[in-house]
Amino acid sequence: MGAHRSEVESLVGGLKRASQVANVVDPYTGSTVSKDRTIAFAQMTYKVTDSDVSDRAREDVKKVAEQGREAGLAVSMGGSAMKEGVQQGIGEVIGILVAAVVLVITFGSLIAAGLPLLTAVAG
Repeated sequence: MGAHRSEVESLVGGLKRASQVANVVDPYTGSTVSKDRTIAFAQMTYKVTDSDVSDRAREDVKKVAEQGREAGLAVSMGGSAMKEGVQQGIGEVIGILVAAVVLVITFGSLIAAGLPLLTAVAG
């Protein structure tokens, strides 16, 4: 990493200019460079919650990562903010359908069963 310090610092600067970014900890000032100087870890925080990170902000970070790869660095990204959209699996859909049947039988009315389901789905 010593030989690539200028590239890493340039990437950190690019992350600082990315959309919705509140702070980026430089690996050299934050002491997150490995002893053998082959790994540097930069931590980034957003101004918004993980679920409110925009697609543009994610794309900005991905562009900076790609610039690092083009410079010959191995770049990895992680964290819950980088995950795109929550996707519902078939398990959730089946669970809602089973709950609907149980509630209709229990309450004896589709309207009475629908209120708890609507609250659960919307909430």
